[in-house]
Amino acid sequence: MPELGIKDKAYRIDWIKGIPWLFKNKKKYYDHMPAWMIRNRVGKKLFDGYLVFCFERNPWAKVVSRYLYYKRFDKNFNLSFREFVKSNWIYDALNFPQYTDPLRNYKVIVDFIGYYENLEEDIAKVMKKIGLPEELDVRINTAADDNYRKIL
Repeated sequence: MPELGIKDKAYRIDWIKGIPWLFKNKKKYYDHMPAWMIRNRVGKKLFDGYLVFCFERNPWAKVVSRYLYYKRFDKNFNLSFREFVKSNWIYDALNFPQYTDPLRNYKVIVDFIGYYENLEEDIAKVMKKIGLPEELDVRINTAADDNYRKIL
């Protein structure tokens, strides 16, 4: 994944080892399901017939969120934040596999990637593309977006 700045093949191998778990998942569709898996389940023709989009958070916010998640739920996780950022664990936090195809050199397979920093503007772009009113009453999960500023 050199185009993403990921030079360590160990990350790719670790991520691919998790693929069997994804296929064992009892639910046909679930939150945070990778786009490539949805495409495989619905078929390429149907997948390509829709506007497929996702929204991304600030990379540092994602890294801090994942770090705090591991600290809270994994009793064996004992890295400092500095060690975490320097390790391969950081790649798990960046979510590239969510909207890329790991079997095609992590090529982006969604049509649009919006960003939380531009949320209203990017939602309006999506609404316009699919022909919906650009103003919708949307609940936004703002769980701890500013935590990364405190840790850094």
